[in-house]
Amino acid sequence: MSIPVFKIESETLAEAWEKAVLRVWRQGVKKLTQYVLTGGRKPAYQKSRAATALIVVSKPLKEPRIHAGDTIGQQSIRSGYIDEILDGTKDFYVEKGKWDYTYHERLVKYNVPSLPPLDQLTQMVEALKRGQLFSRRLQAVTWQAWKDPDLESPPCFQRIWVTVPTEDLKPKRGASYKINVQTCWRSRDLFDAWGANVNAMVELCRRKIVEPLNEKFESSGVKFEVGQYVDFSNDLHIYEKDFKQVREFRAILKKKLASGKRPGDVRRGPDIQTLINLGKT
Repeated sequence: MSIPVFKIESETLAEAWEKAVLRVWRQGVKKLTQYVLTGGRKPAYQKSRAATALIVVSKPLKEPRIHAGDTIGQQSIRSGYIDEILDGTKDFYVEKGKWDYTYHERLVKYNVPSLPPLDQLTQMVEALKRGQLFSRRLQAVTWQAWKDPDLESPPCFQRIWVTVPTEDLKPKRGASYKINVQTCWRSRDLFDAWGANVNAMVELCRRKIVEPLNEKFESSGVKFEVGQYVDFSNDLHIYEKDFKQVREFRAILKKKLASGKRPGDVRRGPDIQTLINLGKT
């Protein structure tokens, strides 16, 4: 038996999440995970439905960015998840030794034995500011091979890579460019985590890469914006603990569509900025 490999294309992040949930549920392979399911007669390893997935989103900033049915993702964002990734609001847990890492800490304070911490995001932005739009080296990684394999919960997020599809040697005065974003994940909780994950990655690109570039090149009329988002997961899965909720989600989705509601309206949850602002209050 082989793990199925899916390619899913969509316009918005919410549409992508819906398509992925439905497809992994219907066609994903049934396999065990390393996590224990409690609450039964005795603890047992959780089962899952899983697939390798390449998800392409053409307009990642277009609403709806979080699906109405993705209540866990909405709660994560309301709880400040995006600021945790972008601004390191929970890095202090690492500093106090309570957490092994945060994604922000790995991106901007990547620690290599015997070397000072590396700010990988700044390296990416500075290369772009120098005009290296077409570079294939604009990436940041999280995995630390000397320690992560032995962690109880090692990073799922592995790598972010960006590029600007252009033949321009340097940014041209008055030109517009799209920053294409790609992320790689070794393991991914589709039903509970994907929606918050991808919105954080898109916001990371918008705030930490696009906005500094627009400030740098404002005087020459050059404009950058977030372009296509590509999301690759080696193991994109739905955990056994969520099987009941997925069945309920599918039933509600089917009922709403049968009543004549448009797919876009069915998917529309709170707009992302509202959720982010709630996380700051």
